[in-house]
Amino acid sequence: MKKTRKDSKRTRRVLLEAGYRVFCKKGYRDATIEEICAQAGTNVASVNYHFGKKETLYRESWLNAFRESNEKFPIDGEAEKNTGPEVRLRGYIRSLIHRIVADSSDLSILHMEMSNPTGLLTGIMKKKIGSLFEVGKGIVNTLLGEDASEKKILFVHTCILGQCFHLGASRHDNPA
Repeated sequence: MKKTRKDSKRTRRVLLEAGYRVFCKKGYRDATIEEICAQAGTNVASVNYHFGKKETLYRESWLNAFRESNEKFPIDGEAEKNTGPEVRLRGYIRSLIHRIVADSSDLSILHMEMSNPTGLLTGIMKKKIGSLFEVGKGIVNTLLGEDASEKKILFVHTCILGQCFHLGASRHDNPA
C-alpha cells in the first residue's frame, strides 16, 4: 500500500516534534536518531528520507520551534503598529517573557546551544533572533529619542533582555 502525502507530512511533523524534545533534553551530541524515531513512532530511514542527516533534523527542529513560538507569542505582543512605543515595548516584553517561561519554545534549544555549542545553528539563529533583537532595539530607540547613541540603545535593550531572562531563570529554578 502506497503512503499518502498526508502520511508523509505527518511523519515529518512527528519527527520534528520528537527531535525537538530529544535535542532539548540531551543536546545535539547526545541525542540519537534511534531515540528520536522511537519517540516519533517511525523508523530510522524516515529521518534520512525527510532530512538526510541528523544535523538537518536539528536545524529544522529549531526552525519549526521558532515558527511556532512566533505564532504563539508574536514579538510585538500583538500591539498595533500605530500604537505608542510604550505599548509596543509592553507587548515586546510580554512576548519575550512568554517565550522564556514556556515549557516548549525555540529558546530551549538556544539555551542548550549556549551551554554546549555545536555551531550548527549559529547562522540561522543570528538571522532569526537578530531580527527579533532589532525590533526591541527599534522600540528602545523610539523611546530614547533621536539623540540616543547606539551604545545607549544597546545598553537599555540589553538591560530589558537581562531582566526578562532573569525572570525566566528564576521560574525554572523554583517551579510552582
